[in-house]
Amino acid sequence: MRKAFFKGLLGGLLVLAVQGHAGEIETLEVNDAWLRAAPPVASSMAGYLTFTNEGIQPRTVVGITSDFAEHVMLHETVTRDDGTRAMQHLHRLTVAPGETVTLAPGGKHLMFMDLKRVPGEGEAVQVCFDVEVSVDCETIPVRKAAPSDS
Repeated sequence: MRKAFFKGLLGGLLVLAVQGHAGEIETLEVNDAWLRAAPPVASSMAGYLTFTNEGIQPRTVVGITSDFAEHVMLHETVTRDDGTRAMQHLHRLTVAPGETVTLAPGGKHLMFMDLKRVPGEGEAVQVCFDVEVSVDCETIPVRKAAPSDS
């Protein structure tokens, strides 16, 4: 009887410990997401969004996937010393607690490379974000221009 009591107590404490830890595993909130429509023969297209971390731990995007592109990368547009602009690959993107990071034209953005097919304007596609502790998939619309330009 005593063993059963302590097993039950230990099991209950384990459940509470796991529940307490689960509250700390938040994913990033994704807002204002859109992909720029590309010509039907394009081999790549760009995507934009805002990540917000409302949690208490930093969240790091370590990978992105989509069924219509061979691979998806995080890029940042940088200006070189000679004034030319280039895309620089970002291997990961960390969003601190309480921070918002915007991926927008002319700055950080997603690049969908080696397209298997080109999603058309008005279509919505699924994009999955690997945020170290979880994978979160979002449905993102394809547009000709930013929602604020409409």
